[in-house]
Amino acid sequence: MSTEIRTDFSIAADGIDPKTVPMKKLFNGTEMPGIGMGTFGSPGIGMGTFGSDRFALEDIANAVVGAAEVGFRHFDCASVYDNETLIGQAFQTIMKGSIPREELWITSKVWNDMHDDVIKSCKQSLKDLQLDYLDLFLVHWPFPNYHAPGCDVDARSPDAKPYIHDVFMKTWRQQELFDFALENKIQPIGFCPIGSPTRPDLGRSLGFEW
Repeated sequence: MSTEIRTDFSIAADGIDPKTVPMKKLFNGTEMPGIGMGTFGSPGIGMGTFGSDRFALEDIANAVVGAAEVGFRHFDCASVYDNETLIGQAFQTIMKGSIPREELWITSKVWNDMHDDVIKSCKQSLKDLQLDYLDLFLVHWPFPNYHAPGCDVDARSPDAKPYIHDVFMKTWRQQELFDFALENKIQPIGFCPIGSPTRPDLGRSLGFEW
């Protein structure tokens, strides 16, 4: 495992041209790279044992630098990953290299415990990521079932409703919803569309099969 964030940066000779990555146009005309890199993987985050037991915080940050070297320009971050300060250092390495900020698409998210103070959460992410702006800021989960740092994965608020997989899949398999999104220039996004090959145990525990 790495213990330091890389400060060197060079475009890989065997990388891809970022211009060949499909772009998705949003409602305001802005174009977003259709393929991006997620930065989830830090141990000990507020999601309990959902945190990765395979990668250190520094490994994820250095992977961001490496991904930019081979052509990635879209990076998906989140405050709950507990690594945005290190990811911010990685972005500085990238931008001090040969990639201007304008060529990057950077997303972050508000976590469940900050639904009532989104602006504060956004400002903190900007500070941690060492950025003047984000290209996209999302609500991480649609319900505020906050998990305290270090809590067990089975911990639940007594007021929370249980997750029912059949109901969830029924909602997201409706063709009408997908069509509605496209017709209204709402861009659907697929999380982990090729699976999660290093975490099949987690997927099966939640009832998913790859």
